[in-house]
Amino acid sequence: KSKHIPMADNFVKCYIKKRNLILELLAVEIEFLVVWYNPGSRPELQVPLEGNIAAWRAKTTTDKQWQDYTRLAWDISPVLAVYLPVRLKNVDAIINEVRHQVLQKPIAVAHVPEALQYLATTDCILTDNPKLVHTLTWAKVSPVQALSYFSRQFPPHPITAQYAIKVLRSYPPDAVLLYIPQLVQALRHDTMGYLVEYIKYIAKISQVV
Repeated sequence: KSKHIPMADNFVKCYIKKRNLILELLAVEIEFLVVWYNPGSRPELQVPLEGNIAAWRAKTTTDKQWQDYTRLAWDISPVLAVYLPVRLKNVDAIINEVRHQVLQKPIAVAHVPEALQYLATTDCILTDNPKLVHTLTWAKVSPVQALSYFSRQFPPHPITAQYAIKVLRSYPPDAVLLYIPQLVQALRHDTMGYLVEYIKYIAKISQVV
């Protein structure tokens, strides 16, 4: 009998964590819907649940709890965990845990462009983290984000430079035309010549460029 008690306790703890995570996400979604329904905060359009949602969102949650929620979300779905910081207040504890999980298992979210921000960080680039090589096979980000790897935001690195050029080449010249000012500015930080070669390449296939 005593052996079954710890198992029951673990089940209850796991259930409560899942319940709280669901309620956190549900509260955010309800808040979005309430704002769309009543953007002017008119009293006659107030939803009865608003008080309960506000109380739930205002409760104190420790960093340890946010960390546990994030780990649970990763176990359920790595994609869910990647989007938690956007949904749940951008809490540092959530961001740090997502970054840790992405570094541990980058392949699990390599198909999610938004997850790259947790792998190709300044620290990883400066320390030449071995996991950084996964960047080369990552899903493509926007042209602006690709160009950010040729800016003061990130130190120069051959892997991020190659990835950025690969992304830019995947877009048609018409799409890149929208970012010519950023492209020119990025030349200042093109210490390895990748961007220069890209401009030569795109100029050959587009008279407008």
